[in-house]
Amino acid sequence: MQACQGSGPVLGFCTVARDTHAKECPLCGGTMRLKHTEHIVHISGNPQGTKHTTDEWTCPDCDHFEEAEGE
Repeated sequence: MQACQGSGPVLGFCTVARDTHAKECPLCGGTMRLKHTEHIVHISGNPQGTKHTTDEWTCPDCDHFEEAEGE
């Protein structure tokens, strides 16, 4: 398996994130963004990486976050 930058084998994960949508933060009133994150975990001896996807709302103003439910 290659590392995120293609530098060689890696034991760990790579993260790809993109921001879409927006809603109001319940703590500070700032604009929260929906963050889609894909973690690819590479384990020695396993030729395939395992993908885990998470969606969460994050506020860049106060660092508040919450899990996105069905959005």
